[in-house]
Amino acid sequence: MKHWRNSCWSVRWPSVWFLLVIGCSEQPSIGIVLDLPPEDSPAYPFNPGVIQSLRMSAARPGESHDLVLQSFSPGETIRLEEIPEQGELVFHLNGDQDAYGRTCVLNISEADEDNPPHLYFSLNVRTAPGPVLSTTGKQEARQTTWGYSPPDGSAVFIHSDGAVSQFDPSSDIEFHPIGDTGIVRIDGQLAHFAGGEALLIGGTTPSGKPITSVIRFTPKPEQVTQDGPALRGHAVTTLANGSVLAGGGENLTQTVPTVTDEVWAFRLESGRVIAEKLSDHLVYARTGHTMTTLSDGLVLVIGGVDVNGLPVEAIEIYRPFDEFRVIEGATLARWNHQAILIPGATNNPSGLVLIAGGSDPNNPNGTPSLFLYDTSDDQLIAQLSELDGGLFDFSVTPLASGDLMLTGGVDASGQAVTRSVLIRRSLNVNDGIDVIGTDSLLAPRTGHSAIRICDGTVLIAGGTTNDNAPSSERHNPRPEGRR
Repeated sequence: MKHWRNSCWSVRWPSVWFLLVIGCSEQPSIGIVLDLPPEDSPAYPFNPGVIQSLRMSAARPGESHDLVLQSFSPGETIRLEEIPEQGELVFHLNGDQDAYGRTCVLNISEADEDNPPHLYFSLNVRTAPGPVLSTTGKQEARQTTWGYSPPDGSAVFIHSDGAVSQFDPSSDIEFHPIGDTGIVRIDGQLAHFAGGEALLIGGTTPSGKPITSVIRFTPKPEQVTQDGPALRGHAVTTLANGSVLAGGGENLTQTVPTVTDEVWAFRLESGRVIAEKLSDHLVYARTGHTMTTLSDGLVLVIGGVDVNGLPVEAIEIYRPFDEFRVIEGATLARWNHQAILIPGATNNPSGLVLIAGGSDPNNPNGTPSLFLYDTSDDQLIAQLSELDGGLFDFSVTPLASGDLMLTGGVDASGQAVTRSVLIRRSLNVNDGIDVIGTDSLLAPRTGHSAIRICDGTVLIAGGTTNDNAPSSERHNPRPEGRR
């Protein structure tokens, strides 16, 4: 293994290698691998006349000031001198105002010359075929896909057929299989421990048999020795103390499933997952609801339906390990929706919660209406903007810019869509949002997962039965916030 300390870095163009030089000519050069979209993709940055000049820079993570910056034209060789040989750095590549890419954070003194980092470079706000996802079966077997990003900034996808794959943008060009859960599962819920591990809780087999086994991802899958609840339609959230809460849903232990008010907590203790049914109960039994942890640690419970299929309008608030209570005067009839915290959106300690998608009494096939819940005064704020795209089973990805990216899903006619939109705080309306179109998916997807990885791009996988569709897609958002 050769480390990069005291090595020279240079740039050669064009090549699959992008080489950076620290300014001495005697030492061997160290490379950064430049990853590009396919040449026939609209995201490809080097079609004739698209980019006239390029800028390469190095900076400390999160800092706007460049330690070194050099401009050049495609085909030229660039030398970046006086790059620090210690600490963490991010390398940025800009193509005029139209293209951008960056590395993940590199620790220069610990990096390995034999395993050079990668930099994905494409046109801004474009989606292209992503890395190849290794498969043992057809896409249909992996239509439902859960995903998360562990602390190393990679992407881990868990497919309904049990296969688990990982992609590391700092060093890989394709996914690597890292295990199998051994269970074909649908209707489960993935939750994250604060330390970076994840749990897959509940769900059923394709034949409807309840699954009580809980799978822990480290990110490799392992079955938790203690069984969890037999649930579907439940909600999960990560609490401020790092543990996981699961509550409500259909209790599948009965001959006829019943809607439950029971709540479970999962925590890590001495390296083991401990599952505990709490004495705390939801005020109203409900399924198809959401639980959202707020910035102050309270949990907001919205929507769902009862055992008779009637909407539960009461909104509840929960102080963990204390009690659930109904918020007086706050009601919303909505189910199978998503509720996403927009932190720091107002001056209150809890922020705003976006309620998007799902059904309401007037629109059982899907409602485009959007609400913001202001936790400072327990007020629901109807939005003038409407959701333009999928209304169920879409993915929500927080971007580095502060936008929320909503991709794919099912529309009111029951069709999977390619539409993607951004939810952005409005500059013109206090506590308002704008819905902004962005580059569409390459294939209709529903039940997929879209994960922001350590270079700020978004990796999308699953959710399609089309074997001709790309096994994954990669979206390059605007550069704002990606320092």
